[in-house]
Amino acid sequence: MIMGYGSAGKFDEAYSLLERQKRKGCIPSVIAYNCILTCLGRKGKIDEALKILEEMRQDAAPNLTTYNILIDMLCKAGELEAALKVQDTMKEAGLFPNIMTVNIMIDRLCKAQKLDEACSIFLGLDHKVCTPDSRTFCSLIDGLGRRGRVDDAYSLYEKMLDSDQIPNVVVYTSLIKNFFKCGRKDDGHKIYKEMVHRGCSPDLMLLNSYMDCVFKAGEVEK
Repeated sequence: MIMGYGSAGKFDEAYSLLERQKRKGCIPSVIAYNCILTCLGRKGKIDEALKILEEMRQDAAPNLTTYNILIDMLCKAGELEAALKVQDTMKEAGLFPNIMTVNIMIDRLCKAQKLDEACSIFLGLDHKVCTPDSRTFCSLIDGLGRRGRVDDAYSLYEKMLDSDQIPNVVVYTSLIKNFFKCGRKDDGHKIYKEMVHRGCSPDLMLLNSYMDCVFKAGEVEK
C-alpha cells in the first residue's frame, strides 16, 4: 500500500500508513522509506525528505538506493554541495557510488557548468568497481563541447571507443554541433562521416542540426 501511494505521488497517505504501521509495532522496511523519499523527491520537498531520512535511521539503515534518491533530488534543486556531502555520508556508511550515482552527479555538474568537478569524479572512478556507461560519456562529452572544450570532448569520445562503448546519435550530434560552433567545420564533417562509417544512423534532429551548421558555415554545396 505504501508503495502504491508513493508511486501515485500521494505522500500524505503513504506517510500516514507508515505511521500507523509503526504504532502497531511494525518496523517499516527500507523499501517503504525509499518509496516515500521518491515521492518527496518528485515534489521537490527537500527539507521533508531530510527529516524522513533521520526518522528512517532509527528504523532501518539507508541503502544505496536511498542515497541515490537524495542525491538526485538535491542535484535537481541545484544543491550540488549538499549532494556531494550526501555522497560523503554514503561512503562513511560503507556504501560506494554505483554508476547511477555517478551519472546523476556528472550530469548535474555538467549542466551547472562545473566541468572540472565532473571530470574529477570521472577520473576518480575505479573502473573495476564502477564502469562508465554511455550516459556517463554522453554527459561529459556534451558538457565539455558546450563550453568550447571540443578537443577534450573528442578525447573522451576516443576513450569511449577504447572502452568498447558504442557512441549513440546524441554523442555525435553534440560533437558535430560544437565543432562547427568553434569554427572547426572540417572536424565537424569528419565526425559526421565517422558516424556513418560506424553504422550509427542519423536521426531527424541530427540531420537538421547538421544541415543548419552547413548552411551557417556557407557550405551549402556540400
